[in-house]
Amino acid sequence: ASNTVGIEVELPMGTTLEVTEDTLRTLEEIGKKELVGVKYTSVTVGGTSVISASSETNTGAITWTLYEAKEREKGWDNEKSAKDKLRKYFNTIPGATLSFATNSNSASSGEMSIDIRSNDLDLVRNTAAQVEKILKEQATEFVTEVSSDVEDGLPQAEIVVDRDRMYELGLNIYNVGSEINAAINGKTASRYTKLGDDIDVIVRLAEKDKKKLTDLDQVSVVNDNIPKDDAVTISISGDYEDMMEAVVNFGAIIILAAALVFIVMASQFESLIDPFIVILTIPFSFIGVMMTYAMVNQRLSVVTIMGMLVLVGTIVNNGIVLVDYTNLLRKRGYDLEEACVEAARNRLRPILMSTLTTVISLAPMAFFPGEGSTSMQPISLTTFGGMTFGSVMTLFLMPSIYYIINSRRMKKAAKKAAKKEALQQKKLEALEANNA
Repeated sequence: ASNTVGIEVELPMGTTLEVTEDTLRTLEEIGKKELVGVKYTSVTVGGTSVISASSETNTGAITWTLYEAKEREKGWDNEKSAKDKLRKYFNTIPGATLSFATNSNSASSGEMSIDIRSNDLDLVRNTAAQVEKILKEQATEFVTEVSSDVEDGLPQAEIVVDRDRMYELGLNIYNVGSEINAAINGKTASRYTKLGDDIDVIVRLAEKDKKKLTDLDQVSVVNDNIPKDDAVTISISGDYEDMMEAVVNFGAIIILAAALVFIVMASQFESLIDPFIVILTIPFSFIGVMMTYAMVNQRLSVVTIMGMLVLVGTIVNNGIVLVDYTNLLRKRGYDLEEACVEAARNRLRPILMSTLTTVISLAPMAFFPGEGSTSMQPISLTTFGGMTFGSVMTLFLMPSIYYIINSRRMKKAAKKAAKKEALQQKKLEALEANNA
C-alpha cells in the first residue's frame, strides 16, 4: 500500500502562475481541514510541456505524504480514505480539472486509457468530449477521475481592421500590426553590454495592462499627420538652424586648421609620414571629449566645437616632441625599436608635466563652473577631456604606430637597395664577360 496521495491540477490554457498557485493553496487548505495523519505536504506550481519544452503556468500538483501503516494511530487516514475525502471537492473549483496522480509505488495503478484516432482533429475533439461525458455521467460506479488529453489551445482573439477608416487616417496594416505587436510582445528599444554580453532593452505594456480584451482599446497608432503636397515645403529654422549652420562652419574650420598644422609639421620634419603620425592624436583626443561629456552627462553645443578648434592646435604639441626626439635618437645610431622605447621613457615626464599643468588649471571651470562662467564651461571641458585622453594615447600608442610605419619603410628601402645592388652586380658580370 502507498502512503502518498497526489492531485494534479490543470486550469484553462493561458492562466497565470499566480492564479494557479492560489488554486493549489485552496486545495492545501482543504487537505488541512479534511485529512488526518499527514506527515508533510508539497506543492508544485507550473509544469513543463513535453511537446514544446516550455513552461506551463496553468498546471500544478499537490502531494500529501501520510504516515506509514505501522506509525498510524486510530482514525488516521490511509490512501483510500484520503482519496474518498478529497474526491468530493473535485467539482467545487470552477474551471479546474483535478485528477489523482498515478502512484509509482503501487503495483497496479488501475488506470485505463481510451485511445481515439482520426485524421480530423475536430472529429477527435468532439468524440473525446462525448466519451468523457458518458463516463462521467453513466460509469461513476466503475471509474473515477475521468480526464481527456485533448487541449483546446490558447485563448485567441481576432482583430478586424476597418480598412477604409484606417486609410482615411493615413495608416496601413503594417503600422497597426506593428503597434499592437510592440504593445503586447514588446519591441527592442535599445541594447547595452554587460561583461561582454549584449542585453536587449524591451519596451512593452505592463502585465496588468494586457490581461483583458478591452485593454486593446488603449493601444493607439500614431500617423505622421503631415500634408503630402508638392506645393508645400516644410523646413526647420530658429535656434536649431543656427546651430546646424555653426556646426558645418566650425567643422570646415577644424579641417582647415588640421591641414595647416600638418603643413607646418611637414616643413619641420621634412617628411610626410611623421606629420601623419602626429596628426592621429587629433581624432584620439576627440574620443576623449566624447567620453568626458558622457561622464558628466552634458550635451554637445556650438561652444564645444570651439573648444575642439582650440584642442587641434594644442594636442599635437606632445606628439611633435615625441616624434622629433625619436628621430634624433635614430640619427645618433639607435635602432628603430630602441629609439621608440627610449624616446617614450625620456619624454614621459615633460609630456605629463605639460599636460597636468593644463588640465589641472582647467578642472575647476570644467567641473565646477562659477556664476557667469557656465557659458564657457564646454571649452574647458573639451580641452580637459581631449588633452587627458590624447596625451595618454601619445605616450602609449604613438610609439607603436611610429614603429610600425617606419619598419615598413625600412623594409621597402632594404628591398629597393637589394634590387639596385643585384642590378649593379648583373651589369658588372656582363661587363666582365664582354672584356673576356
